[in-house]
Amino acid sequence: MGSHTRDSKRESKPVNRGNGHGTDLSVCACRKSSARFNPFTVTDFISDFRCFSVMLFTAFFLALFMVMLALPQSAIAADAEGYDLPFDTEALEDSPFKREKLSIDGMKTFEIRQNRVQGDLNHFSMENFDTIPGFHFDQSLQLKIEGEIIDNVFIKANLDDSPSMFPGEQQKEMMLFIDGKIWDITLGDFWATLPETEFTLYNKKLKGFKVEADFMNHLHLNALISRSEGVAGFYVSQGLGHQQEYQLPRNTLPIIEKSETVYLDSRKMNRGQDYSIDYEDGTLRFKSHILPIESNQRINVEYQYDESQAAYKKNLMALQLAGRIDQDNAIGLTFVQDAHDKSSPLIDIDENTSKPMSHRIYDLYIKSKFRDNFRLKGEYSKSVRDFNALSDLDELVEGTATRLEFNIGMGQGAMDVAYRRIEPLFVSVGKRGFATLGQEGLVGDISQISVRSRYDGFRGVKLSDLWEKSYTNVMDIPDRIRKDYLMNDLMASYDHSENLGIRIRSMNENKRTPEMGLDTQRNIRSVQGVLGYGFLQIDGKGELEETFNKATEVLDNRITKSSFVLATRKVRRVDASMGVESLVTEKGPDENPVMDVQNLTVNLNVNPSRMLSAVGVFLNRKERDLVQGYLNTTTTADMRLKLTPLKSLTSTLKYKETHTRRSLKEKDGEALVETPINTVTATALVEYTPIKSIRTSIDLRTKDIIDETTNEKYSRSNSLRSKMRYSPSQKLSTTLEFNVNQSNNDRATEPVSRDSRSEETAVSMKKSFQKGLSFETKYSYQDRRHRYDPLDTAQEQGLTFRVQKQVNSRILSNLDYQISRVDGLEDYLKTNVDSAVTYSDWSREIRLSLRYHFGKEFREVEKVRHEGTVQMDYKLSRDTKFVGEVKMISQSPDATLGDGYSATLGSGKVEIRF
Repeated sequence: MGSHTRDSKRESKPVNRGNGHGTDLSVCACRKSSARFNPFTVTDFISDFRCFSVMLFTAFFLALFMVMLALPQSAIAADAEGYDLPFDTEALEDSPFKREKLSIDGMKTFEIRQNRVQGDLNHFSMENFDTIPGFHFDQSLQLKIEGEIIDNVFIKANLDDSPSMFPGEQQKEMMLFIDGKIWDITLGDFWATLPETEFTLYNKKLKGFKVEADFMNHLHLNALISRSEGVAGFYVSQGLGHQQEYQLPRNTLPIIEKSETVYLDSRKMNRGQDYSIDYEDGTLRFKSHILPIESNQRINVEYQYDESQAAYKKNLMALQLAGRIDQDNAIGLTFVQDAHDKSSPLIDIDENTSKPMSHRIYDLYIKSKFRDNFRLKGEYSKSVRDFNALSDLDELVEGTATRLEFNIGMGQGAMDVAYRRIEPLFVSVGKRGFATLGQEGLVGDISQISVRSRYDGFRGVKLSDLWEKSYTNVMDIPDRIRKDYLMNDLMASYDHSENLGIRIRSMNENKRTPEMGLDTQRNIRSVQGVLGYGFLQIDGKGELEETFNKATEVLDNRITKSSFVLATRKVRRVDASMGVESLVTEKGPDENPVMDVQNLTVNLNVNPSRMLSAVGVFLNRKERDLVQGYLNTTTTADMRLKLTPLKSLTSTLKYKETHTRRSLKEKDGEALVETPINTVTATALVEYTPIKSIRTSIDLRTKDIIDETTNEKYSRSNSLRSKMRYSPSQKLSTTLEFNVNQSNNDRATEPVSRDSRSEETAVSMKKSFQKGLSFETKYSYQDRRHRYDPLDTAQEQGLTFRVQKQVNSRILSNLDYQISRVDGLEDYLKTNVDSAVTYSDWSREIRLSLRYHFGKEFREVEKVRHEGTVQMDYKLSRDTKFVGEVKMISQSPDATLGDGYSATLGSGKVEIRF
């Protein structure tokens, strides 16, 4: 970080930080100024951002001018003591905060753990996987603050830095919000987007400080200083029929929670309703009602992922100043800097470490409304990236983005005109693409103009048209491919009533890639009609999609899609639909058919009464490849039935069966079936309470994966759980349980496959006597069998006795004794003794427990375990509680786990509630 001279100049290649844009320093590059940007030096700041200062002063005077025009003349001439600034006091009525006294609720904990282990650490870790030897100190804070601090100043804060479920990680999320007359302040963890701008900051997860100020409703200020988290990622995939799961790139994991935006073609999907996502492994799973997703459909996913392996942390600073007359007329300037903190590296730095980078964005936007039928919005943004913040001699990479939008209202119609130009070296914060290029989704190197017009005519007639022209590689970089795109999408609809409607669409799309010799024309013609009569509704749609390549006719493509759906409506207790869909794909100049897809879908939802409800879904899909000669068939039946004929009887049945079959056509015309698979899952649950003293339940679950050719099972797993409880009185109860679990394989070609079965039968009885004495006994028998693992084959029967005595109102004692016999590869006895004494004094708010466990297995190598525990809960004061525990373990050697060990585990925790 010392001084640099021309002699010491070295080439520094830019590092791709996940922004998705290649970097060519020969384009839009300039030499750095000798005055480096230093956020802690005012003179350097002014020197480096003198251009931004001019923009800032310009916006300030423009905002001041608009404020002067907006204020009434009486206000300007009024005496300072006699004139109150305009403030909308009624706005507080719509605020989520209520005029309540300040309330602070929360809990602070301090915990100390000291764990000492002598002996075999591996053996200890296998049996105590959640306990780490050594000294540990943890603290957590859960805090909630809400209410009014002073007049018109509100606060709402939530803080939870409790340890997460993953070792070594903590979830520290806090947000503090102060709502005042002029200033709104947000502290902690929040998602931020700068208003009115498209190119600066997009849905970014931040940890820091945000200020919003509104001066006299005409001058608005936004300021951000925070730690930046996440890097923008993008995923595009074509549909794969009935496949539900799609894998996002593994090099962009883990994904930041709730940062994703999923589109299917141009339709936005809703999390939870249309799809689910695993943020750790990047699995995107669509719901059944979205399927199938055909090959001519596109899945686009925008998201942000955690840059956990970065060498430096990132800091984000943003400043936005806007002057406005009202909500429709405003002008604003924005400055954003997203830079690595070079002063605090996260790893040891050497010459091979990637250099810290700095990313700055300067933005100017304006919006205006002329009368009631004309609106104007514009934005100009400049991105400046420095890929080596440690040197003054490397080149800066610059790019610009421009947006201009017009909206014209014309009676029952309207027209929107939009222009966007994003240079290839322009990069935003939190977003990679800014405009769509057909099915390719969002792109970041594009020049686009679009005109959208709509007309709401009389008697249900509506017309809309979208014309769009775009091209990429706007700066004619030699190493980049240019794509020219032209599209016109015309739609017309007529809705006579809820019983009659029709929609017609005509879309023409042209895409040219001269460098690759591609000139593609894509046309879509579709007609959709809705006809209703009584409780029935019919939806029909026909669509023809043609793709022509003027340079290579072999790539011509023609897709004919038709669908028909018959559904019920206005029926309270029955909701049913049946749909058929056909998709035929033809290729080449002769339009030779290559793929034929047929889908059949049946949905049924019946609620005839409170006693009965049923839901059923049937799907059948056939994919026939006419070139390769194969046929893929998938059939799925899914049903759920719930019956409650009596208050004492409830039964639920779930059944799902899926058949997948792939047929190959041989030369002699005979079909060869390859790997036909049948997956069957079923669940049956019956709960019956004939009388108050008897309660029974039976739960049966099964799953089979079957090879339909040989009728052999790849795997089979069944489980049966039955339970009956008889309680003739409050002091006597008897329980009978029977459980069966089975997982096996009948395929002789796979001898190493799992094949196991376990049965367990248990009978227990509990009797309560006077003076707080109760006695419980239990007999259990378990039979475990494994065809290929003799160590897992054994029969075990055991007897358990339990005595519980409530000595007085403060002392409770328990004594458990269990003895079991195991017959297997090695026959042996094992016994367990558990005793506990608990003292509770609620007047002094203290609870003390003494527990002891002894376990022994009488084997060739005896296994003995002693475990003693002392636990105390003591309320030190009204709001403070102490929880302490000391556990001592002595474990003998184990033939499979290793040598023995002894351990002393101690912990103490103080909880303070306020």
